[in-house]
Amino acid sequence: MRVSTIARTIGLFAVTAAIAASAVNLRHAAPSPTGVVVAAPADPLTQELARCNTLGIAAKDDARCQAAWAANRLRFFAPFLTRLSGPAANPEPRVAK
Repeated sequence: MRVSTIARTIGLFAVTAAIAASAVNLRHAAPSPTGVVVAAPADPLTQELARCNTLGIAAKDDARCQAAWAANRLRFFAPFLTRLSGPAANPEPRVAK
């Protein structure tokens, strides 16, 4: 036997094994959740973002979703923006107690 024939045979067995493993994996149904209760988030912004997520593509035209996304972006980028701006750009004075 030639080396190329042996390599083709090994490759064929490898592909067959991969297909068989995929078929076995796909045959099993996804496990159903067993009594897992997800608590509603206490944060109103998180609740609004969850509502927007359920709206799907219609959320892009919803004003409340646009406001929630803007607030979420601000919440996410605020630490970075305050580091860039520094204390001199902060318009609110700090009052010592």
